[in-house]
Amino acid sequence: IENIYNKIIIFVPYCDIYKDYIIECLNSIENQNYPNYEVSLINDGSRNTTYLLDFIKDKKQYTFTHNKDNNGPAFTKWKFIEFLKMNSHRYNMNDITLFLDGDDYLYPNALNMVNKTYNDTKCWCTFGNAEGLFCNESKLVANKYWDTYDIKNIRNGKWFFNHPRTFKIFIIDKLKSADFKYKGFNWLKKFTDR
Repeated sequence: IENIYNKIIIFVPYCDIYKDYIIECLNSIENQNYPNYEVSLINDGSRNTTYLLDFIKDKKQYTFTHNKDNNGPAFTKWKFIEFLKMNSHRYNMNDITLFLDGDDYLYPNALNMVNKTYNDTKCWCTFGNAEGLFCNESKLVANKYWDTYDIKNIRNGKWFFNHPRTFKIFIIDKLKSADFKYKGFNWLKKFTDR
């Protein structure tokens, strides 16, 4: 059977709080042994992006969007969705989006694992696993539900985050800017993984 390598469009937001981690994040993408991906890097108000522009220079799989003002994580997520909507002619329904924070990094075979999951299960979205100080509570909540196989409780129960978040690109048609705003007016500043 021939391998199917769906295109994976990786969203990476950048703002000054990610400065110490962003190159490691981008290197983790570069170190993937997956042949079909692109990266949408969106700056959220950082004044100095020279080193980022130098890093992505001459790399055709990168796009860079600069926003002069810092509007927060919900705004940058919406800008990515907007980018996908405006460029939908470049993608097909089986392409996959992956949200990766600027202080995250991918294990070397991560994109292959994401692609395999989509090809083997025909799912529409996934969430992954994270390691770090603030991840233990999320893991406990998730493990409780996995042990009982009562997946509905993940959606209806206490919310928890997990990285990376991925979904099939056709889901962008269901998303509106109001989904990223508090009461439809102000961009969410926290809990935007939700």
